[in-house]
Amino acid sequence: MDELVVTDPSGGGSGGLIGGPGFTGTWIVFTREGNSFAPSPADLIAELLADNSGSDHLHIINELAGYSIVESYPVTAAGRISNGTDIGDAQALDGGTIQFSGGGSNDIAFATLGSGGALAGGGGDDILSGALQDDELSGGDRDDTVTSGGGDDLVDGGAGADVLLGGLGNGVFMGGAGDGDLFGGAGNDTLNGGEGHDFLFGGAGDDSFVFRSVFGNDIIFDLSVIDGDVIDLIAIEGLTSIGQLLLEEVDGNSILAGSGTATFIPLDLDQDGVADDDQSITVLGTTASELTIDAFNFAINTTPAVPTQVGTAGDDNIAGTNNDDVIHGGTGNDTIVGNLGDDHIIYSGGDDFIGRSNRGNDTLDLSAYAATDVTFSIAGHDVLIETPDGTIELEYQVRYELGNAQSNIKEIVFADGTLDAAGIQGRALADQGTVGDDFVTGSYQDDTIISGLGDDTIRSNSGDDLIVYEGGNDFVHR
Repeated sequence: MDELVVTDPSGGGSGGLIGGPGFTGTWIVFTREGNSFAPSPADLIAELLADNSGSDHLHIINELAGYSIVESYPVTAAGRISNGTDIGDAQALDGGTIQFSGGGSNDIAFATLGSGGALAGGGGDDILSGALQDDELSGGDRDDTVTSGGGDDLVDGGAGADVLLGGLGNGVFMGGAGDGDLFGGAGNDTLNGGEGHDFLFGGAGDDSFVFRSVFGNDIIFDLSVIDGDVIDLIAIEGLTSIGQLLLEEVDGNSILAGSGTATFIPLDLDQDGVADDDQSITVLGTTASELTIDAFNFAINTTPAVPTQVGTAGDDNIAGTNNDDVIHGGTGNDTIVGNLGDDHIIYSGGDDFIGRSNRGNDTLDLSAYAATDVTFSIAGHDVLIETPDGTIELEYQVRYELGNAQSNIKEIVFADGTLDAAGIQGRALADQGTVGDDFVTGSYQDDTIISGLGDDTIRSNSGDDLIVYEGGNDFVHR
């Protein structure tokens, strides 16, 4: 095999290339030890493979941060790289984001260079591997194996019986609809098994095991309350106290051979002493007496147990008091005004309007959803939030400067994190820019607007705005 090697004598600068025009071998080998390639791989491939017969390969040895990862991709006559299903331009090798999106076949995709990437497996039985930086990895349909890298990764198994493997960072792992095996890794991880019957392994770090309103009979293998692990039940509506958990200590052999003492936790939301449905959590190696209130996060931990204002399944008009209220609008199309006080507004579906007369530090509770389940946009002074169950309009959310007492919602709580007022504004701007032809509206504050690709129309409104152009024939007006 003829060899073309990239080296970096200093260990910290741009790599140098040994080789040049006239290379006639059928393989090219890059060993990346520095920060970037110089000249770019795209230029090299275009020059070195000008007469490519179609049999050449690009072989990459990545030795960043002690890792040794070897990858091989065919290189076409046009100097493009294929992983068997997806084709990427060679320019991606010089850093930035590597992004492959698989189709319906079985894909193998890697993101081991640059600053991380976005990998989507598609409809086959996929094997995805993350980079050393922050990645977004999505397995798609069927049975996938997804491995996190060294960064703070978002890993979504999708449908199917998936295996999600954690890395060095603080990862968020979403099991999806199938029966999954989730392994958290070394960081402070969040594990959400999803709808199937899942096995959850937190690993090292302070881990959160998140359960939403629909899940199966899940097993936690390594809960350690003393080390900071917690069972997060905030997203389950109606579950507000440890008294609604039917803690039953059983011999481990009746749950899983050889597991030792375990605690079986079915839910009892109506508190009639009987488990509600086919939903339970089994915690292996942990006795019922060890599962104190410190082992759980309930809605009760951050809000009063009983909402002070409760709506119906219809369309309600609800006004809070001048105290700290907990407002639950119900499933209809509701109009809610918190008034004074630090209010907690729980959304359960429908097209809700949250009025601007909120003077406290108010929280919108969307803990029934992950942050990626919803999209934000701006309409005039208002922010619109599209959820799977309806639209929420936050009146005057982006009219005032950040920190102004008259601004509407100060924090949004999701199943996997929170957004403060600045984060709400940021999502409302970022979610509008896509690869298509978009109409992007800025707020009345100082914005950074990234239009994305396509022929976009941008209305910046007031404020000192920075508009980032990424391509297309864009029209900007105030």
